[in-house]
Amino acid sequence: MLVFAWFYLPFVGGAELFLRALTERLRDRFDFVIVTGRLRRSLPAVESVAGATIVRVGVGAALDKFLYLAAAPLRAFRLGRFDVVHAVMVSGGAFAAAAYLKARPRPSLLTLQDGDSEEYVRRYLGPLFRAYAPLHRRFDRVHAISSYLAARALRYGVRPETVTVIPNGCDPHLFDDPPSAEEQATLRRALGLEGTRVVVSVSRLVLKNGLDRLLQAFPAVVAAVPEAALLLVGEGEDRAALERQAELLGIAARVRFAGAVPHADVASYLRLGEVFARPSLSEGLGTAFLEAMACGLPVVGTRTGGIPDFLADGRTGLFCDPARPETIAAAMVRLLGDRTLARAVGQAGRTLVSERYRWEAVAAKIAATYEELLTAPAARP
Repeated sequence: MLVFAWFYLPFVGGAELFLRALTERLRDRFDFVIVTGRLRRSLPAVESVAGATIVRVGVGAALDKFLYLAAAPLRAFRLGRFDVVHAVMVSGGAFAAAAYLKARPRPSLLTLQDGDSEEYVRRYLGPLFRAYAPLHRRFDRVHAISSYLAARALRYGVRPETVTVIPNGCDPHLFDDPPSAEEQATLRRALGLEGTRVVVSVSRLVLKNGLDRLLQAFPAVVAAVPEAALLLVGEGEDRAALERQAELLGIAARVRFAGAVPHADVASYLRLGEVFARPSLSEGLGTAFLEAMACGLPVVGTRTGGIPDFLADGRTGLFCDPARPETIAAAMVRLLGDRTLARAVGQAGRTLVSERYRWEAVAAKIAATYEELLTAPAARP
């Protein structure tokens, strides 16, 4: 399997977690070669990670995001012949895969993990956006992680019979027993959260995830629940702006920026919280929500992108309107004030994730798609 992915480990997002889960669980059935961007000079050009051979292209700098579009297919030509070509995300992976497939046609799969809005993609890609919709039609099969992304593909002219919705999953360790009370108390002290009731959000610190709206809502939460504190886990380009916003709103003392946390440790931070909130403006699916639900947290989200696939208002979470911070505050206050509701919603969410969002099931469905491509590849449109 030749996989084109703009980013891969050690960079962590939904697409990267998907690929890692896939290669770990299918390594005995398929050989994976992932061609990705290097982005850091400290990263080796070639290595074996999580059941796959990772081939990184570029000079080890941010420029690699753009060099990748030409360098990745050229490098792949020198790697030999492959049975299936798998592109992960349209922005990046599909562009490189399409160039490769034009010269060397093979059965192909496109995975849609893109969480950015079409408006953002249009601005980001600039002139390349003209090729964005047609790229969806270049592949024999399209795998969407949510009904939202599947609908987008159909709107772009992809044949319905070639589209399958298979969501992302959650790491099994999220369902394990939580850390000891002593370990949690130590982490709480380290973050300055002793004596507080924590609302937690795990996210890249970028505006598309609605964190500015979350901060706007939080003064009303503190007014209703004086011991409330907000824990933001993650790093991103808008951190400085968010820190300034917290100061201007007068809630800096109630907000903790934990910074980047290794993915293996995220569950410990989630379990410090009573509520998970992220008023996203765009979302391909929302893996961070699923991870919070796996830990038993009631979640607050928006009717955006793939979130309605798993969030049923009042049952597996609460909806809010990101354009109205008062609705964000009301949802958080409601869950903090009604422990019976919070416990019921948290348990329902955990059950849902356990039953429908396991990586083992995801990998099995992708493996079946590979087998279909290998035995009866579809004619390309």
